[in-house]
Amino acid sequence: MQPFQSTLWLLVGLSVHVVAVMLYLLDRFSPFGRFKVNSEEEEEDALTLSSAMWFSWGVLLNSGIGEGAPRSFSARILGMVWAGFAMIIVASYTANLAAFLVLDRPEERITGINDPRLRNPSDKFIYATVKQSSVDIYFRRQVELSTMYRHMEKHNYESAAEAIQAVRDNKLHAFIWDSAVLEFEASQKCDLVTTGELFFRSGFGIGMRKDSPWKQNVSLAILNLHENGFMEELDKTWVRYQECDSRSNAPATLTFENMAGVFMLVAGGIVAGIFLIFIEIAYKRHKDARRKQMQLAFAAVNV
Repeated sequence: MQPFQSTLWLLVGLSVHVVAVMLYLLDRFSPFGRFKVNSEEEEEDALTLSSAMWFSWGVLLNSGIGEGAPRSFSARILGMVWAGFAMIIVASYTANLAAFLVLDRPEERITGINDPRLRNPSDKFIYATVKQSSVDIYFRRQVELSTMYRHMEKHNYESAAEAIQAVRDNKLHAFIWDSAVLEFEASQKCDLVTTGELFFRSGFGIGMRKDSPWKQNVSLAILNLHENGFMEELDKTWVRYQECDSRSNAPATLTFENMAGVFMLVAGGIVAGIFLIFIEIAYKRHKDARRKQMQLAFAAVNV
């Protein structure tokens, strides 16, 4: 149901029944709608309300129409307009549904340091860090990560900014770096995302002169800021703040405003059908009057 808004679904359903009723009325009151040679065929082939409903739904769902199609010119014009409406509605629904299905496809994100794509490196998935950084040293010293380090060593960058730009340019598939920096970059650049569990946890400190008298006071102040939640608020405000939240990549659900033109097309078809049925009635009366005149003239000649 996602591709269409609920209001649009209701209007489509309402249109089906309105068009069915109009087809029935146009075919019933048109002088050419039920015209047959004898009354038995006329009664058998007359377009009933149920037949008109079946025709209307059949055209919309492309189920194939056997019997029960309108015969009058005015009703057929409306039927053609309805077929155009159905084609546009089905095409719009299919296109938007495909967009939703592509978006809902789960992404294969890295789960963490033990992800098979990291543990079993290949040229199809390139990852790196910054040369001579603490992360680089960590991988170099861990024996169990030696395979990963040999892969990263060939692709490491001089700075974090270069590596992040390489990820954005699709030259690098993953960049392993400080989580705070990566979360900040991902919050500012909508084409980046952080993933996986944290590892090699470490903290930040404030450098001071040895035996500084400010050491204890600063440490206590930082602890107090942690306890009262101030540091967490700073993290939410400056590090984890997502500028991309308001810019969703999800395809827009189609509303009545998007499809108003096709409903106007149906309304125009109904108006055209009503206009044509008056022409049909006038033409039939004119034809009957001429036939009657010819019959009278023929009778007068015979007399």
